[in-house]
Amino acid sequence: MGYADYLKQMLRPMGVYRLDGGYSSSELDAVGDALDKVCAELDLLLERNADYIKRLEALFPIVDFASGEAERESNVLTLMSVNDEWSDKASLEAILSACGLAADISETDDKFVLEVRFKDIRGELTSREKQVCRDIMPAHIALRLICDGLTWDRAEELFPTWDDFDNAGLTASELVKLA
Repeated sequence: MGYADYLKQMLRPMGVYRLDGGYSSSELDAVGDALDKVCAELDLLLERNADYIKRLEALFPIVDFASGEAERESNVLTLMSVNDEWSDKASLEAILSACGLAADISETDDKFVLEVRFKDIRGELTSREKQVCRDIMPAHIALRLICDGLTWDRAEELFPTWDDFDNAGLTASELVKLA
């Protein structure tokens, strides 16, 4: 199935476009053909990835490239493989990992809400980390971003004074559970 068919399939439920003929159909065919050509060019680039991996990296400014050559290539190829069927938990975790964020993703009882629990981040997320999550997740999915550990704001909420903290007599593992 080419992109023209894919676009028509996505737009058909809206009932706004005439998809079986006319200007709308022709326009979608033209856009679909152009997208097919782009994909063919990208496939050629991937075949010669040793020469072009650095060019592809520029397409993904959110990817963490501090790792070695092989891992960097794997990260780019992971992001290049994203398509309309990437919404399963393992794929989302792989994409976050390719962006330098190790996390476990789980579904919640609320519809269209995912819980993302970061493995290596203690305290609060930086604005960059939050932006990466917003950029790569589908727009209709709400996220609950959770970091293990006690944030300063939460500590102040639980223990307004140092005396309150000292009198609680909690161990480090008990403190983490309070988060």
